[in-house]
Amino acid sequence: MPGEAAFKDEVFFKQVPWAGFTWSAQCHFANDLLEGLTLYGPYDAQKLKRISAWLKEQKFQLLGMVVDKTAIDILSLVKLGGQEAFQKRFRELVAAKTPSQIRYEWFEGKDLTPDNLANAANVSQLLTLVDMNTVQIEVAQEAVGENLTHAILSIHFFCPILRIVSEEQTSTKPK
Repeated sequence: MPGEAAFKDEVFFKQVPWAGFTWSAQCHFANDLLEGLTLYGPYDAQKLKRISAWLKEQKFQLLGMVVDKTAIDILSLVKLGGQEAFQKRFRELVAAKTPSQIRYEWFEGKDLTPDNLANAANVSQLLTLVDMNTVQIEVAQEAVGENLTHAILSIHFFCPILRIVSEEQTSTKPK
């Protein structure tokens, strides 16, 4: 079903199966090309845990997080201070204020070789070492208000390198 108004170039589907759950889906387009896909469903802690386990089984690696608007580059934190540095930073962010959104940034593992991971100081640098079709899946849990009501879980699929290349090509086109 095509979208309207602000969602004019979007396409929506209901009852889309993925990772053992059923979702509502939204296709995102830019320059008449599919740019990404987002799945939406109600948040549930067990569902989030099962999706994380499923992504690990599919060889995706968790390399980044965003707590509200603060990004955590897990790759660089672990390189600098080990797993404890990442855990400490995450605890600091959630202790200061209960976040209304946490995004988990998973990256397709086929190009995440031990050499690529060792040679990259952070996720941005890692993306220069992998195939431009590498898939990123951003799993987000979010809720609104002080009581964190209406909690949803969204799963956004896209290719971050292709997105950057597309944006650069669009910005350098003559007008």
